[in-house]
Formats: sequence, C-alpha cells, structure tokens
Amino acid sequence: MTEKMRKRTLSLALIALLVLAGVLVTAGAAAPSIKQLATPQLVSPHNAAKISFGAIQFDWRDVYGATRYTWEFQKATIIGRNIIEWTSEEFYTSDKSDFTYIGILPGYYRWRVTAEKVDYPFLNSKSSSWRTFTVLE
Repeated sequence: MTEKMRKRTLSLALIALLVLAGVLVTAGAAAPSIKQLATPQLVSPHNAAKISFGAIQFDWRDVYGATRYTWEFQKATIIGRNIIEWTSEEFYTSDKSDFTYIGILPGYYRWRVTAEKVDYPFLNSKSSSWRTFTVLE
C-alpha cells in the first residue's frame, strides 16, 4: 500500500467515524437557531376585571422551552380619579403557568408575566403587556 493510499484510507475511516458519531457538519449548513422565548399570553383575570376580595387565580399559557415564570404586580396610588403612581411592586417565580394570590387588599392593580430559561437568561421572553384589575371591598 502506497503512502497516498494509506492517507486516503485513514481519511475515509475518520470521516466514517465522524459521521457515525454525528459530528460531521456539512459545509454551508446553517447553525442551529437559538430563539428568544415567546411572550406569555395572559388568560385570567382579564383586563379591567373586577374581583371580590379573597384568593385570585392568575393564569397564562405555557411557553414552550420556559423553565420558570416571573409574575409581577403593582398597586396604584390613586387620588380622586387619577393614578398618581404604581407602587408596592412584587415579584414571584414559579415553574407553573398559574399563580394564586391570597389576601390581595381592595384597590386597583396591574400584573404581567415573563417566561424564563434559567440556564440561558439571554433567551428570556419580553414581559407580557400589563393587565389591570380591581379588587372590590
């Protein structure tokens, strides 16, 4: 066997090994796509909901690839009929796409959710749009 044939045989054997191992990348092949998580779609309570004092169930659709959700809500400071500022910001994390809050006091609130991929925070979703609700006395 000549040196040229030996090198060619070794090259073919190496290529076969790489193909079997799933390592061979075809020239010009696109890199795997890395996508930001989708923005959560809020389900309930609906925007401008009026809710009786007690436990409130917040729900949103699962986001494919999310490993955790951050739920955020704020209470409005109101003078007369005008919202002066949003205060009392609270954050909660959960691996589920719903959250029950017990004991929200009467007032005007807003809430939103962000989907997260814990090991890859650069893939976290944008926060959903704010939804408002009123807890009645």
